[in-house]
Amino acid sequence: MYWTSNIYELFKPILIIQNNMNMEEKLNTINRFILFSGILIALLFNNTKIVAFIIILLLLSIIVYNYYIKNKDNKESFLNTNNLDIINNKLCIAPTKNNPLMNRNVLDNNCKNDIETCTISNKKVKNKIDKILNHSLSNDTYNIYGKNNLFHILYNVPNNNNPNNRDLFMKWLYRDPESCKEEGGIACYNNLHNDLRDNL
Repeated sequence: MYWTSNIYELFKPILIIQNNMNMEEKLNTINRFILFSGILIALLFNNTKIVAFIIILLLLSIIVYNYYIKNKDNKESFLNTNNLDIINNKLCIAPTKNNPLMNRNVLDNNCKNDIETCTISNKKVKNKIDKILNHSLSNDTYNIYGKNNLFHILYNVPNNNNPNNRDLFMKWLYRDPESCKEEGGIACYNNLHNDLRDNL
């Protein structure tokens, strides 16, 4: 909660930013430090101009906070409208009700062409897929192993990458293999003479 919503956030005795704080807590900590150090300096030097400087800094922090909230909302709305998600700090296509296993579709947006699908081995993605597939099914008392028919009907296609990956295709088609002069390493090692008599 930012200090404009609750003024008592400025009176907490935390003046050092820590790694586990979110953006609001970090801004509150910076504002507390500015406020306490500014009041202390104003009392020591008996100067009222410092109080005006403190107020200007607090107003700037409010502007920074509003900018952060606006960008955060824009980012979340973009991810939600395009069925995207951030998993392991990587942007990927999330499972949806119409496409629970995130297979490529002819009707996909152009923005999804460069983005890969989320890995099914991730626990968060797997739980989301299970929730979507189990939504419309009633539980069977004889189903003791937790298997249902939709897992057998729906499947994830083997190649779920961008089908029009032109650059990768061009590199495969036209690029010469690495030579010893260019890269060295394995190409140079393959050029070394091996005496066949040593293998006997």
